[in-house]
Amino acid sequence: IFFAVRLAVGLSWFLIIASEFISAREGIGYFILCGKENLQPERIIFGMILMGLLGYALNQILLAVQHHLLPWTRKDAATSVLFADKQFI
Repeated sequence: IFFAVRLAVGLSWFLIIASEFISAREGIGYFILCGKENLQPERIIFGMILMGLLGYALNQILLAVQHHLLPWTRKDAATSVLFADKQFI
């Protein structure tokens, strides 16, 4: 279920930015579009980096909520349960 939620949040984030390209007067998409129209590549690159960082932050927040609500989904918990009886050299 959490995978579907993370996927839906990522898709909705993409659609929000795409709709800002089409008909918004503010937002990251509009910021990038203004940079394109005014030939300001630094605005475009900054907007793209900001989009990526915010999307990554949303994903990390959802992962933290998932690990809090479902502690067995943590990587360290899964590996400690799987390899508890094995010794590695």
